Order: sequence, then structure tokens, then C-alpha cells
Amino acid sequence: MTIKELLRNSGVTLQDVADGVGLSVSKVCQLLDEETIDSVRQHSLGLVRDRTEYLRQGLDAIEAKEGIDARPRHD
Repeated sequence: MTIKELLRNSGVTLQDVADGVGLSVSKVCQLLDEETIDSVRQHSLGLVRDRTEYLRQGLDAIEAKEGIDARPRHD
């Protein structure tokens, strides 16, 4: 059961929550939409992963071209 379902089943409205925290009903609804939150988090992490892979490939190419290994050494 989601928080929005619990609120609905208990008779607490999004307006009640919005008034209590000083936000608009629209903003409260967005913040409680777990599917949207999950989707945004997943997409964000995917973008970080893609960018990290792009940077890794660029670093590998530069290291190969210059014949160096830029990985930190742990003594």
C-alpha cells in the first residue's frame, strides 16, 4: 500500500497534507507519487552510468595513445 492509498483510506486529503507542510497540493501529489520518484531516480542513475562509461572510454583511449596508466597506485 502506498502513502497516497493510506491517506485516502484514512480520510486524510492531499490538501490536509499540503496545508500542514506549506506546499501546494500539486507539489505534495508529485512528492508522494512513488512511481514517478522511482522513474526519476532510475533515469538519473542511468545517465550517470552512461556518462561514466563515456568518460572511461575517453580515458582508456588517451592512456592507450600516450602509453600511460593513470590508475592510482595503492602501496
